Formats: sequence, C-alpha cells, structure tokens
Amino acid sequence: MSETTSAYGIKTWSVDSTEWKTTLMSRFKDKEVRMNMLVCLWAVDRKEAGVEVCAHLRSVKTGDQLVVKTLVSDGVAIPSVFDIWEGAELYEDEIYDLFGVKFTGHPFLRRIMMEEDFSGHPLLKSYGKVSQD
Repeated sequence: MSETTSAYGIKTWSVDSTEWKTTLMSRFKDKEVRMNMLVCLWAVDRKEAGVEVCAHLRSVKTGDQLVVKTLVSDGVAIPSVFDIWEGAELYEDEIYDLFGVKFTGHPFLRRIMMEEDFSGHPLLKSYGKVSQD
C-alpha cells in the first residue's frame, strides 16, 4: 500500500486488488482512520494496465477525506463493499455496466444504463475499436 497526496490535498492510497476490501474495512472504516461515509466510487480505464477503481471516503466527525484506489486487470473481480457501505450498490452496478469490473458478493450486480443484451462496456477505451491485423 502506498500513499500520495493529490493536487487538492486529499490523501490517496493505492492498494493491490487482493487487499481492496480488507484495507477499506479494517484500516479506513473500523480502526485507524474512521472513514464512515462513502462519498462515491468511480473508475478510470488505464488502457493496458487495467481499470482503476477508486473509493472517495470521508469522516463525518472530522471532515477528513481520502481516496483509496486499486487497479483491476481484465477478467479479475474485486470484492463488493456493499456490506460496508450500502450506498455502494449503484456505484458498483454502474462500474460493472460501463467498465466491466465485476464485484463479488454484490447482492444483484446488473446493468443499469445499458440494455441487458448490450454487447461490451462503452467506457472502456478499447470499446468499438476494430483490430488493425
């Protein structure tokens, strides 16, 4: 796990995808930092590196904020954080729908913007590109 500070002064932690949920729950929700509010989850396609999933957290008591991010390789699923913050449900649905990241343990992962039979994930940079072979 590594820490950096963004241009806006918010601490950012990068964690391995295998440590995503345990880091969020044990370090940032329960014990050390007490980030009890999930502001949002979002994703960014980092091309060949994979999809970066980010959680913006806030402490209601102190107002402190931080971002925890992980890089998810193609075909790899990460644990859902729905059981930590119920508000994550629609964010995870959106990330699954638009980027294809699967969240294990999600109560009902589904497409919420695209039709169920839609092929692909439209926010991936590779979406719609034709191979030049």
